[in-house]
Amino acid sequence: MQGESKTQINMVVDLVMEILGDESIDSESTMGSVDAWDSFAYIAIIAKISEFFAIEVTADDLGSFSSIKSINQFVSDALQ
Repeated sequence: MQGESKTQINMVVDLVMEILGDESIDSESTMGSVDAWDSFAYIAIIAKISEFFAIEVTADDLGSFSSIKSINQFVSDALQ
């Protein structure tokens, strides 16, 4: 992937993969499909996404972190 910039969803996948320590994470992964994606990991994902993309996560946003797709949508909306 040298010379190519990563897409936002690929960055989200990489961040979640790093937190969960699971290289099988992909754009279709959800909290229900990954054993390591428990409540502690959920909080770690929120913190990492918030820090990496420099976006604020409010109490209303807390339900947005149960799948790669929903996280990516949250990031897209927050960055607009």
